[in-house]
Amino acid sequence: MTFYDRYCELCRGRNMKPHSRATTDLLGISNGSVTVWKNGTLPKAETLDRLSRFFGVTVDYLICGSDKDEIPLDSEMQEFLQLMASRSEMRTLFRASKNATKEDIEIASNLIDSLVNRSRK
Repeated sequence: MTFYDRYCELCRGRNMKPHSRATTDLLGISNGSVTVWKNGTLPKAETLDRLSRFFGVTVDYLICGSDKDEIPLDSEMQEFLQLMASRSEMRTLFRASKNATKEDIEIASNLIDSLVNRSRK
């Protein structure tokens, strides 16, 4: 089941139509966003948080279909998720790296390390 499927299921559970103007207005999203989700894209962190609060489920459930307890997150992963939620530039880097090869990511990581070290001097 995809994020979009879970979103539709949660809407149906509240007698809401996933694409209706009333639903999208209530959730603070656009109809276009719902269409993009249908095509396999995940919402931004802020939207996931808003949806999880509205529907009373965890973000993990929205993304993976499971409760947070079923997918243990170590402290490094929790820190990463917090950064993704609070810094849009981190989400931009993540999106840009989705289709990158391991070698591409290593090159980008080295470049970022060099930039960070240069700015500290």
